[in-house]
Amino acid sequence: MQQANVENSTDVSIIQIVYQNWRKPIFGLLILFAFIITVLFFNKNYFLDPTTSITVNVHGNKGKVDNPLKEEGMVYVKLFESDYQDSAKINAFGEAVFPNFPSQYLNRGANLSLNAKTYQVKNIDSVYKISKKNYLEIKTKNLDRVWGRVFNKDTGDFLEGVEVILGDSINITKEDGKFNFNIPENRNPELILFAKKTGFVDDRGSFIFSTKIFPSLLGSDGQRIDLLNKNINKK
Repeated sequence: MQQANVENSTDVSIIQIVYQNWRKPIFGLLILFAFIITVLFFNKNYFLDPTTSITVNVHGNKGKVDNPLKEEGMVYVKLFESDYQDSAKINAFGEAVFPNFPSQYLNRGANLSLNAKTYQVKNIDSVYKISKKNYLEIKTKNLDRVWGRVFNKDTGDFLEGVEVILGDSINITKEDGKFNFNIPENRNPELILFAKKTGFVDDRGSFIFSTKIFPSLLGSDGQRIDLLNKNINKK
């Protein structure tokens, strides 16, 4: 029993010594050193490299290789935990590159937004955990109409009397070659435009011109259709 008491007394003495001396310089330095190591470990990206490059891949609903915006539009990053915000142009690969993103904010929450003529972010209110490679899904903005003109490719003049078809709607062009369709909100996402006129063919020699309508084609000039007079081409 005496030996056990001696061992317990020894243990207590060691604890007391540590407790009594932790405030002395050597113990203070050890604690400070441990604190610095901890800070460096959890913020190693910031101390080793205060900035890093991050990429935002801007893609459509067909996957990460579906990049409808190339060299068109801007992507914006705004962090929730700081005042940091930045913008970058979308490059030829459909990506926006931010070369000077603060490393300390990697894996933190941010908002990603887009400025493009015919596209918008699919999930506007989403919070993105920023990494070196990020993905931003986009969708087309609501289009309320499709319009354009039909030309006689042989002469460059407007072409009258062309039957232009979009879904269940039909337009017959007049002297100015114009056609115009209003599109309902619940439209089929893949629109196909047809045009035909007796005696005319398209560039491929087909009697019915057809093309998919993409929002990026519907600028201020509308959709242009060129038809060839097949009788002239035979001569």
